[in-house]
Amino acid sequence: MILITTSHRSSQRTRSFVKDLSSVIPFSQKTTRGKKTLQELFTETYLNGFKWLLVVDEKNGNPSRLRFYHVEFKGVKPEGREVGWVTLKGVRLVRENPEAVKISNPSTISVDYGECTRGKCFNLADLLLMVFSKALSDKPDVTVKLAEEGGLKMRFLGKGGVEVGPLLRVSWVVLNEPV
Repeated sequence: MILITTSHRSSQRTRSFVKDLSSVIPFSQKTTRGKKTLQELFTETYLNGFKWLLVVDEKNGNPSRLRFYHVEFKGVKPEGREVGWVTLKGVRLVRENPEAVKISNPSTISVDYGECTRGKCFNLADLLLMVFSKALSDKPDVTVKLAEEGGLKMRFLGKGGVEVGPLLRVSWVVLNEPV
């Protein structure tokens, strides 16, 4: 479904964030960026059978932006098109949350945007629904809960409503043309 990686020369905190994301997103895989170009990442995404690439950018050693690319084979090589990005105000890793529980190998996910009242929240919901479309379920292993309490927050909840992934505080969402 999705290949997750970082920007070049990422900090340990950003790498831990990528690990947390890959543990709660069904059928995801993390890869080390190293010196790979974006085109090499598109090729790796395609060769692994994924349609989506998520690149986590950082600022001052912290995750700062999530860039989502849709990857498909065009002509002679795989090409990626940026379908949207999410700018982050802050994140809380799983290891920083004493109430979080680790989850392994989830196969289904849902997006709960029932508390959304603003366009930014609905744009984030649309982006996530597009990316997770193959693993959506009405009886999910993981639920992405969007809430606008004190700013837009994105939580990953397991069965029973227990936190299983990182907490993301979102400052901005840009949704380009849907796929």
